Amino acid sequence: MRVRTLLLALLLPLSAAASSDQYARHWPLQVNEPGVHAVELTPAIYAQIERADLGDLDAFNAAGEPLAFGPLATLIAQPEPQWRSVQWFQLPATTTGQGDDLSLQIDRGTDGRLSLRAQVTGESNPAATGDLIVDTGVNLEDSQRLLALAFDFSSDAADFSAQVQVESSDDLHRWHGVGSGTVMQLQQNGQLLQRRQLDLGGSNGRYLRLRRVDASAALPVTGISVQTRAAAAPDPRPSVRLAAELVSREQRTFIYRLPGRIPIEEVDLRLAQDNAVAVAQLASREGGRGAWRPRGSLTAFRLRAADVELQNEPLRLGGSRDREWRVELGHDVAEAPVLEFAYRPERWLLLTQGAAPYVIAAGSSRARRTDLPLAALLAPIRAKYGADWQPELAALGEPIVVAGDAAIAPTPQERYSNHALWILLIGSAAAIALMVFRLLREQRPSA
Repeated sequence: MRVRTLLLALLLPLSAAASSDQYARHWPLQVNEPGVHAVELTPAIYAQIERADLGDLDAFNAAGEPLAFGPLATLIAQPEPQWRSVQWFQLPATTTGQGDDLSLQIDRGTDGRLSLRAQVTGESNPAATGDLIVDTGVNLEDSQRLLALAFDFSSDAADFSAQVQVESSDDLHRWHGVGSGTVMQLQQNGQLLQRRQLDLGGSNGRYLRLRRVDASAALPVTGISVQTRAAAAPDPRPSVRLAAELVSREQRTFIYRLPGRIPIEEVDLRLAQDNAVAVAQLASREGGRGAWRPRGSLTAFRLRAADVELQNEPLRLGGSRDREWRVELGHDVAEAPVLEFAYRPERWLLLTQGAAPYVIAAGSSRARRTDLPLAALLAPIRAKYGADWQPELAALGEPIVVAGDAAIAPTPQERYSNHALWILLIGSAAAIALMVFRLLREQRPSA
C-alpha cells in the first residue's frame, strides 16, 4: 500500500508532460503486469536520442499518459560507511647511542592478525617516538575501502598539535603513502577542542603505519577506529564494442561519428598496418557544432611476429556522450585507423500504471521528460525485499515510427528565428563595413 501511494504521488506531476506523438519512434514493452520494471537501452534507442542529457527519452501507457522513468544506476545508493575499533601497536622509539641492541618481532597469525614482541638492551637516549602499526582487518578480497581513521586520546594529556603521515601495506614489507594530516587536542578554560580524524582516501591496505613527523613526543592514543565502506560491485555484464564511422580525412586528421549517444567507457585506436606505431591526439564535440574538447592522447601500435599480435591498450574515458570525434596522428599513414568505443548499455527504472501496451519513446527536439524522485520509491521496496533487490527486466519489441524525422526537425518558428539571426548578422557586418569605408574616405588627404 505504501509503494502504491508513493507511485501515485510520483505520477501526479506528469499530467502536463509532453505527449507520446511528439517523439520519432516508440518501442513496445513486453511486461507481465503493471509494477516496477527495468529497461535496458539498445543501440537503436541510443541512435534515436537527440539530447546529450537523454531528456528526449520517455515512456507512456496506452492512453498516451507519461510514466515515471529514469536512470537506474543513479538510484542505487552506496552502502553506508561503518566505524569499528581496530587493533594497534606502538613500536619502540628509535634511539641514539652506541651498543644499543633492539630485538623486534612482529608475528602474523593465520587470520592475518598481528602480535608484537620487542626488547631493547643497552644504554641509549630516546630520540623520537615509535610509529603506530594499525591492523585494519581489511583484505583485498573483501572489497572494502578505508575512508578515514579516528583516534581516541587520553583526557588528561597535555595540549598538542601533531602532523601525522600515513602509509599502507598488505604484507608489512612494502609500504606506500596514503596521505597525511593534523590531529590535535587543546583544553583551555574548560573547553575541549579536538581534531581526531585522518582521511585515508578510499585505500584498501590491510595495515597502516602512522608516523608523527613534527616532534618526538608520542601521541596519547588510547584507541583507534577506522571508517570503511563496501566498494561498489563491478558490473558483471560484458561491455559492448562499437566502431565509429569515418566521416572525413584531411592529411593526418580524421573525423569520426558515432551512431548514438552511448555512455562511453573506453576508446581504442586500431592501426590498419602491421608493425606500425603512431601517437594520436583525441578530441570530441557535439556533432557538427561547438569547439573541440581534448580527450587525451595514446600511442597506438600493432605488432605482429611469429604468429603473435600485440596491440595498444584502450584509453579509459567516462562521462562523455559526444557523437563526433577527431583523431590527429603524429605522422602520415596510408590507411585510416579504426576508432572503436566500449560501453555498457544503461538500465532505466520504469513504473508502469494504467492500461497496456506500454512504450518507450525516443527522439524529439521539443518534448522533454519530467524527472522525478524515483529513489523515494526504491527505498521502501529495498527495505522490504533487501538491498540487493533488482527490478524485473522488461523486453523491448520492434520499433514503430511515430512522428519520424518531423519530431527532430526544427519548427517553422525555429527556422524563422535562425534566418532572422543570419539576416541580423549579415546586416550588422555590412553596416560595420560601410562605416569603415566612410571613415577611410574622410581621412583620405585631399589632392
